[in-house]
Amino acid sequence: MDNDVKIKRKLFSTKLCPRCLSPLKMATPLAGWVTPAEYYCEKCGYRGYIALEKAE
Repeated sequence: MDNDVKIKRKLFSTKLCPRCLSPLKMATPLAGWVTPAEYYCEKCGYRGYIALEKAE
């Protein structure tokens, strides 16, 4: 079975907003360490757990 979808995860890759594609910031200092990774976009106000990763 040939699959064209490749999933690669990097620990420190650039995260992008799913709404406006701007770079995201972590919502809280403990996000991704003690609590689930929650992201915040300063441009459009998005706040959530889903982020896009920039492909090289």
